[in-house]
Amino acid sequence: MIEESIGKSNQGSTQLQQVAEVIHSITDSSARVKVLVDEVRAGSIDQMRGIEKIAGTIAQMATVTQATAANSQETAASSQEMAAQAHTLKEIAEQLHTMVGN
Repeated sequence: MIEESIGKSNQGSTQLQQVAEVIHSITDSSARVKVLVDEVRAGSIDQMRGIEKIAGTIAQMATVTQATAANSQETAASSQEMAAQAHTLKEIAEQLHTMVGN
C-alpha cells in the first residue's frame, strides 16, 4: 500500500511537471501572439497615416484641377474676346482704308 502511494505520488509529480511545462508553453505562445498583434497594430496605424496623407494629396490635386479648369475657361473666354476685337479692328481698318482711298 505504501509502495502504491509512492507510485501514485511519483505519477502525480510527473503529471504536475507536465502540466507546468504545458502552461509555460502556453505562456510563451501567448507572449509571441501579443508581439504579433502589437506589430499588426503598429502596421495598421502606419497604414492609416499613409492613407490620410494620400487622401490629403488627392484633395489638393482636386483643388488644383478645379483651379486649372477655371483658368482654362477664363483663357478661352479671353481668346474669344481678343478674336472678336481683332475682327472688329480688321473691319475698322478696312473701312478706314476704303475711306482714305486705297
